Amino acid sequence: MTNITNNQIESIRTRAAAERATVSELSGTVTDSYIKKNMLGRATNCLDDVEQFLVPRALDATNDRDFSMWIAAAELMLQIATQQRKGVQDLIAKYGPNVQSIGG
Repeated sequence: MTNITNNQIESIRTRAAAERATVSELSGTVTDSYIKKNMLGRATNCLDDVEQFLVPRALDATNDRDFSMWIAAAELMLQIATQQRKGVQDLIAKYGPNVQSIGG
């Protein structure tokens, strides 16, 4: 693997770990089970996909095209996880940690 490849993988892993830590912290802050299970759960699922499926596939890629495809997919899942987490942070900022979902 080249240094660029290693840097891309390490960057994704570092950002995923940081995102997971933030999601975990939010899960301990918010009290509503629907928000924990669904909104933060989606973020966790995306991070699981990044760490357990997409990055390993990128590492196993046999050519640059396939590597780029797996990296792009990992970046997209990381972006979705971040959006989900930010949505929860916005709710907490606006309504506090006791925010409750209605009708979920």
